[in-house]
Amino acid sequence: LLLFGVAGTSFWGQILIGRGFQLLTAAKASAINFTQVVYSYLFGLLWLSEHITMWGAFGSALIAAGVLLVNMRPKAAAGDGGGK
Repeated sequence: LLLFGVAGTSFWGQILIGRGFQLLTAAKASAINFTQVVYSYLFGLLWLSEHITMWGAFGSALIAAGVLLVNMRPKAAAGDGGGK
């Protein structure tokens, strides 16, 4: 029964990730997709009694900063041509 639960949540998780990639720009969607690493790190800390490491905290902070920077970047105008 547990195996079916894992398979079902994995399946629907992939469906929702795919839908997110359809709705967002590639830069935003891939940046948000990287947060899976941070969530799995936090899951390990909270429920699996893992210990915080300097590298784990540093990597999580870098990922979070990257996601914030990508999503805060102003959009270029539609006819701008990328500023060239």
